[in-house]
Amino acid sequence: MSAAAGVLYFQFSADPGDGVPDEVVDIARLTAVDPIEVTSPSGDGEAGSAQASVSDIPAGMTAGGSNTLLEGRMALLMNLLLIERGHARLSAVPDYTAMFMKQERIGDELGEAQVIRIKLRHEPFSVYMKWLSRDKGRELVYVEGENNGKMLVHVGGWKARLLPTVKLDPHGKRAMEASRHPVTDAGLLEVARRCVAYRQRDLKAVSGVRCRMLDNQKFDDRDCYCFIIEYDRPELSEGYRKVVAHIDKEYSLPVSVKNYGWPKGNASLLATELDAQTLVEVYSYSEIRLRSQLAEADFSRHNKAYRFR
Repeated sequence: MSAAAGVLYFQFSADPGDGVPDEVVDIARLTAVDPIEVTSPSGDGEAGSAQASVSDIPAGMTAGGSNTLLEGRMALLMNLLLIERGHARLSAVPDYTAMFMKQERIGDELGEAQVIRIKLRHEPFSVYMKWLSRDKGRELVYVEGENNGKMLVHVGGWKARLLPTVKLDPHGKRAMEASRHPVTDAGLLEVARRCVAYRQRDLKAVSGVRCRMLDNQKFDDRDCYCFIIEYDRPELSEGYRKVVAHIDKEYSLPVSVKNYGWPKGNASLLATELDAQTLVEVYSYSEIRLRSQLAEADFSRHNKAYRFR
């Protein structure tokens, strides 16, 4: 493929121009994941006890009008316990579909939010994606053990009629130049696995890791807990300064995650300015449909509903 064609693959217009009916996408709904906090007027309530477990979490607010259920080490333990449970449950599910939203900082630039319809199968690991915003109409399919380990990608819009499908190494430079994580790490199971690893690390820290667990939170109009985790210094968490994660109460999975990095230099910033300038990545999964009975055709380039050439 020529260099010019290669550029077209990654710098194409968002105009679909393909006669495919538009799917309405409410990006604001998918990205509105800031926690709702209610503080206690008296400020004298305890945030948790050493005997707390998943079954002990109250359904409503804690005494004193605060929605902070747990703080500190107990909140970290609860986060770990919830996600381990969700990971175990999801591991037994063969497949699912969802609306996936991601917004990532590549280099110094925070990109636009991307909304993607995703189909995922755990065995063999298989992913189909269709972009509904930004690179509208773009499709990607990856099946472990097929196509010599490559993922298949075609552009969106009218260019899809002119340019052929390309095979890319999912860990190669071209595939990773516009993404922070490879397609081989896609899906809720990998998000949960990473969260478990981070919490296990956090619990080993003697000090410098702060965590709060909030109740009465919503994402995708579903009941959630929200965990806010902050680190005092980069030695405790090199990649992230702060994490805001919503865990779905039914699925026990992190359905929305906001990660913030460390500021450059020693500039003194207000908390809101700091978060705005250091937002690294946002990921969310909504409209989750477990056990969707996906077939081989759902991960085939020959599917007549797809536009691979």
